[in-house]
Amino acid sequence: MISAESLKKEYFDWLLNEEIFRDAGTSDRPVVEIDTPFLDDDFDDIILYAYQSKNQKIMLTDNGWTLDNLSSHGVTFDKRSTARNKILSEILANYGISKDTGSKKLYINAFRRDFPAVKQRLLQGILKIVDINYLSKENVMNSFSDEVAKIFDKHDILYSQSKAVIGRNGLSFIFDFIIPTKNRNSCDKLIRTFANPKFINSAKIFSWDASRINSFSSGRNSSFFAIINDSDERGKHLNNFADILNENETNKSVIKSIAYSTIEDNIALLKN
Repeated sequence: MISAESLKKEYFDWLLNEEIFRDAGTSDRPVVEIDTPFLDDDFDDIILYAYQSKNQKIMLTDNGWTLDNLSSHGVTFDKRSTARNKILSEILANYGISKDTGSKKLYINAFRRDFPAVKQRLLQGILKIVDINYLSKENVMNSFSDEVAKIFDKHDILYSQSKAVIGRNGLSFIFDFIIPTKNRNSCDKLIRTFANPKFINSAKIFSWDASRINSFSSGRNSSFFAIINDSDERGKHLNNFADILNENETNKSVIKSIAYSTIEDNIALLKN
């Protein structure tokens, strides 16, 4: 029989078995390699590294993989790439990620007690950055989230953009949009946008986040939405992406999927 507790156990059992931690440094310079079960757009595991830092802190980093991988696909961030640099800077700021000035390394410094939340935040940021690879040339001036924002503005929907939600467990979760509701009996709408549904690991992370948040305002459960880009060949991955969003479904976290091509038809669901 399905229950919130059984699904949570199954998910964490999967994560425990699939996520591999290895000691990769030396006694003088300890390093932990974290091979996550989340895949990049080349279907390779996303690997993170934890380094001992000063003052009881650790540095969690991708060791430059994310930007180096984008560069191999022709997506660069040189001085001429002003539009991409703007998008990258916004993502880094939203997720509290720093970029090493002398390399392509992305990292977060944090106290060790905050490691679980920081690891999740770095993964979310990496997945957003990988989405830059899927921006069309004619749309490179705007991220997919910007296109969604234009529709919200068109319909006079009030929203906060790129804001954090604090769950009951104290972890913070970043959402592309938070739409407050006028009805006191309704809950705020928490929205993430996805540029390419082929990249299913974004769905897995959203599913995990939604199940952990439960509620954050006045004891009411949050309302979750995923707005998914289904243009061109992306549309064929839409149903699979939507199924994965709710593979860990409980009564407290059901994610409503909206294809970008149908957002005007579903605008009533998103209004304040």
